[in-house]
Amino acid sequence: MNNEFSLHCTEADAPFSIAESRLTPSKPTSTFMLGIDGTPRPVGYGENSWLSTIIVAMLVVIALNFSHCRQLFKNFRQNLIGMRQRANVFDNRTTNETRTLCIIIVLLCLSEGILLFSAAVSAGIVMEQTRVLGMTMLLGVCALGYYLWQLAVYRAVGYAFADHDATRQWAAGFNASQTLLSMLLLVPALVALFYPGMTEIMLILAACCYILTRILFICKGFRIFYTNFGSLLYFILYLCALEITPLLILRRLSLSVLRLLEFTA
Repeated sequence: MNNEFSLHCTEADAPFSIAESRLTPSKPTSTFMLGIDGTPRPVGYGENSWLSTIIVAMLVVIALNFSHCRQLFKNFRQNLIGMRQRANVFDNRTTNETRTLCIIIVLLCLSEGILLFSAAVSAGIVMEQTRVLGMTMLLGVCALGYYLWQLAVYRAVGYAFADHDATRQWAAGFNASQTLLSMLLLVPALVALFYPGMTEIMLILAACCYILTRILFICKGFRIFYTNFGSLLYFILYLCALEITPLLILRRLSLSVLRLLEFTA
């Protein structure tokens, strides 16, 4: 058999790296058997097993309560943008629907925690490997506290400036907007978690989703509370006091907490 068709490999045919080419001839080596050094794969914070387990567990719980989700979404459009002059006797929420709503809200807070942590990593405020699970959970708890605070304030404002039925519709509209936001933020949160290179695009998409849901909720509030031109002034004060200022305070608080944890890490 000719040599050109030989299947045997010689040392000259083996791959070599740049570092090996700089070796002096006086030091014989057998490193040609090792091949070329591989490039290490960057590991993102999405590789955190505990965080991935929590996300999968939340999705499984929602899947197990899918029948109750259908009942929850039955009046979704009406709660989000509709108005009723009278309460519907069939609007009483069951315990299963309330439990499903709580699960969806927890999933929303988890998604917001992931996105906030991704934003902090992208801005260079914290390092990617610093207390990933702890920081994400803490930001999620902050998001949950902000949700509960909003719900309490909306009910208090409704009881002060509107009747019971209007307050009920306003609170139902807020929960419907948060349910919609939970569905919209899930995909950007997962993409930002497992594909850090797309974080900036996902943050812009998440911001657009948040603005959309807030506009829908504000429009419903305007339809409930607007009675004459004079009430427009109170509505502008409401926007400043409950929709803009708390977000700025929450942003500063989140940045302070992240910097503190980064300093103590």
